[in-house]
Amino acid sequence: MRTRFGQYYTFEVETSDDRFSGFTYHSVQEGARTVKSICKQRHISDARYVADLNDIRSVESKLRLGRQVRVPARATERLAFNVLAGDEGPRVTAGYGKITTVDRSERTGLSIFTGYDPAKLELPLRFENLDPSEDVFSHADGFDVERRIALLERMAGRGQFAGAAVGQPSVVRVSTTGNRDDDIVPLIPLAFQRYSDNPNGPVWWISDIDWGSDALRNHRGERIRQLATVSLTQFVAPRLGPSSASDRNKAKRKPSRGTATYDPNRPNIASGVGQTP
Repeated sequence: MRTRFGQYYTFEVETSDDRFSGFTYHSVQEGARTVKSICKQRHISDARYVADLNDIRSVESKLRLGRQVRVPARATERLAFNVLAGDEGPRVTAGYGKITTVDRSERTGLSIFTGYDPAKLELPLRFENLDPSEDVFSHADGFDVERRIALLERMAGRGQFAGAAVGQPSVVRVSTTGNRDDDIVPLIPLAFQRYSDNPNGPVWWISDIDWGSDALRNHRGERIRQLATVSLTQFVAPRLGPSSASDRNKAKRKPSRGTATYDPNRPNIASGVGQTP
């Protein structure tokens, strides 16, 4: 819920998480024969995730009647929220080139590029539900503030839900908008946001939440203003080599004769050509 004009951060779980929703099975029926139409019928936003969950190549593929398709059980719950940006802007604290210095005796050391660290962001947030023109804040409603704070903690793996503090936290996407969800603004640099025009932008783990100590509460103890700084660490999935024996053999296979890259004298582990005894 947007309570005032300003710039907002949007946090959203990148993929469905069985700790949050669980799974059930949907029987394919006439009128909803594709993953796309099933997801539309069940109010599931990520059809590609459901297709991958069931080893289905395309969300448009026509499925056999009666087939059981695994889907999130409580898909109508959107694990996302908006929160006002804090008074300070976001900070990119890591993610650029890693340069290592190799010492050389009595000479200038060598600077060696060794890769990139995962990007890290610090985002100051302002959870707030009050009208500054009011003289008395004590009766302001803090339900929505508490709900959004609970969602943030849930995305970080903490809270009151089955699976809390067990296993890795959710992977989330973060974007910055004005007063409309589709109004993407570069408060977070655009290269660090994942949205429709940058579908390959980074996604994140929430690695820390620093809660401000001066929260403002109503007469029920609910927070109606809470400042926080969220630390995000880029999620980088491991890249594995060929998993099957045929793929591994294909990777080792030497090029056929006649190609520009073939060298008969090049050392080859499989044939022994060029190997040192």
